[in-house]
Amino acid sequence: MKKMAWVKTSLFSPILKYIDQLWITPDMVSALWMICIILSAILLRFNILLSFALLVSHIIFDWLDWSLARYQKKSSNAWAFVDIIVDQSGIIILTLAFIFHNISDPFWTSTYLVTYILMIVFLIYSNTLDKPIPFVIRTKYIVFVWLLLLYFMPNYWYLFYDILFKTWSVYQLWVITYLFFSIRWALQ
Repeated sequence: MKKMAWVKTSLFSPILKYIDQLWITPDMVSALWMICIILSAILLRFNILLSFALLVSHIIFDWLDWSLARYQKKSSNAWAFVDIIVDQSGIIILTLAFIFHNISDPFWTSTYLVTYILMIVFLIYSNTLDKPIPFVIRTKYIVFVWLLLLYFMPNYWYLFYDILFKTWSVYQLWVITYLFFSIRWALQ
């Protein structure tokens, strides 16, 4: 994760230099991406393309805030904590919007959301024990891409959500189970 973070910072350094000259702080960038995800969730039912554009903006700002914090030498454990909370709030807001706007089945969407949150909590705890899992699929980005499919193929959305939320719920349950036992054995 740390290596990837530094790669992103290096990749974005021209943009970060420009942003830094505008006296923009990482907190401001985080606020922008929270606004983007909230607007994306609100507009989901009314304008899927605009909702998706806001979602893409959310992802870009998400990549930039932590990179900007490192660039401005403001990164810390406190900032990492804030970044994780705000980052995971995005998928929670969007998933709840699927339920609120009656776009997907509440049971499977809720199951996905609960298993996603548990997986993230277990991953964070596993990392603090220095027992990280070798590879985990970040399913939130798959959900984000599914939103674009909703725009282009609205008649097939129910088939897609059925596959999406059921499959990734089962996958996340497997990761949670693996991490549960991995953490349990590490604590002995």
